[in-house]
Amino acid sequence: MVVNTSGEVLLGNPVFTRLPPGEVLLGNPVFTRLPPGEVLLAVNDVDIPQQLVERLQEEKRVEAQKRKERQEAHLYMQVQIVTEDQFCGHQGNDMYDEEKVKYTVFKVLKSSTLQEFVQNLSQTMGFPQDQMRLWPMQARTKAKH
Repeated sequence: MVVNTSGEVLLGNPVFTRLPPGEVLLGNPVFTRLPPGEVLLAVNDVDIPQQLVERLQEEKRVEAQKRKERQEAHLYMQVQIVTEDQFCGHQGNDMYDEEKVKYTVFKVLKSSTLQEFVQNLSQTMGFPQDQMRLWPMQARTKAKH
């Protein structure tokens, strides 16, 4: 039985009965009385499944890592690297297709020097420093006409 706010009673299966907008399906709560000692039982470490413990520890570790990164974010900058492979074969107005390029992103300390960055980049990318040429680039903004 479904009771709407206007006092009418709708018969039929309440699961399949469509209620008019603003109408509420009413239900009856069930109460049981338990002795006070049986309401909440003590939880021991052996009661918690090991996979749940591991998942909670992993979530705490990830949250701590994110918190640390947020606190130290002002010390770092992101450098996006476009390699020669991204330029090859591009036919268009710009040097590369900004939407299709896959940047290699480096997290660099703002206090580090350019020489330290080039050395780190050389080790990471596997190219000798004397064969690398860095060009500062900035994406151009497309003006609306």
